[in-house]
Amino acid sequence: MIFDGDLRPRRRCDIEDIHKIRLAIHPQMQNLWQHEPLVHSTKWLQAVPVKGDLTARDEVDGQPFISIVSKGLFTQAELDVLLLRAQPPGQLITNQGDIDNRMKTLFDGLRIPTKAEAKELRGRGLLANDMVYCLMQDDALVSKLTVTTDRLLGEPLGSNRTLAIINVKLRPTRVAMGNIGLVA
Repeated sequence: MIFDGDLRPRRRCDIEDIHKIRLAIHPQMQNLWQHEPLVHSTKWLQAVPVKGDLTARDEVDGQPFISIVSKGLFTQAELDVLLLRAQPPGQLITNQGDIDNRMKTLFDGLRIPTKAEAKELRGRGLLANDMVYCLMQDDALVSKLTVTTDRLLGEPLGSNRTLAIINVKLRPTRVAMGNIGLVA
């Protein structure tokens, strides 16, 4: 996946900034479901799964969300992130915000919102009841994280523009007949 946009430290952004990240990732995640092995797993998107079936769908405050990294699919993720930004490589702590706070913002944009966040987004008119495709149900499902930083050329120093290239490797929490194609 690729995110190209404003990635501020968590303490300098609000719920709308995080939702913009989610909406930037949405088309990529939605497109993923058009390819093997997910193209044959449309039942995982159903509103009411059959008891015992795997599911990628969650409803938060009436809003449907689809996530490939989820308890319902028995999956976790290993993430390898390349962050290109307008600072020298390896400069982890700067006056523009440190990497861990930017990563927290990115993680929040990759996961489905909490109920309180969904209510606030709905109150601001930012949810439309259409399915929103996210990477993960919860950022607690990240089992490994590698972050590499480098310079984003052509951006003025101090810019919050970040190009994040995110490589995701799914790992099973439990192997089931239904998810074996995801984790094999």
